[in-house]
This record gives sequence, structure tokens and C-alpha cells, in this order.
Amino acid sequence: MSERIQLLTSLLKLGANCRQYIDLLRPIPQDPNNPIFLQRYQLASIIKRYLGGMLDPSDIEDWAAVVLSRSDIQFPPNHAYVIEDVLQKLADPVSHGRLTKRFARDLLQSLSYREE
Repeated sequence: MSERIQLLTSLLKLGANCRQYIDLLRPIPQDPNNPIFLQRYQLASIIKRYLGGMLDPSDIEDWAAVVLSRSDIQFPPNHAYVIEDVLQKLADPVSHGRLTKRFARDLLQSLSYREE
């Protein structure tokens, strides 16, 4: 597995070292012909971690903006619209409002995932 793919995989998990992964990815060229895919369940997991108090809204906003900016992070065609829509809402609190528990639950519902 290439370093780029390893870093992207780690980035999608939004772990404690997220900022480090973003910095390490900067000099590495994007490769849209060899993408990694963000799945609905991964995005739902991030939102559930926020609801569980493990992530701050600003961390999720920054993460979502980076994910949207990378041409080598793509979405499965059958769920691309809803994933991109949720990421847009997370990445742009000025247009869509800050992430709150209620907003997070609404986003989970749009992904067709329940809070557990």
C-alpha cells in the first residue's frame, strides 16, 4: 500500500493525529485515478463519535473541508450525492449552521443511520 493511500485511510478515520495526516499529505500529489472511497458508514461513525463527545465541531469542520478538497477521496456512486451533501454541511458552518447534537442527528438520518 502506498504512503498516500495509508495517509488517506488514516485521515478518513479522523483520529487524534488528523492534523498531522493533513500536513503529511500536502506535498504528496493527488491521484484521482487511484482514489480511496469514503463510505456512508465511515461518515456516520464520525458523526456518532461527535454525538458521543469524542470529537469537537471544529475538528469535523476542518476534516470535512479537507476530504472535499481532495480529488483522490471519492464516494461510492450510489451514495455520492448524500455523502457529498453531508460533507458540505459539515464543512461550511457559515452557510449551514454550527454542528449541534440535533443537527448531527438530522445528518445521520439523511445518511440513513440511527444514533446507537
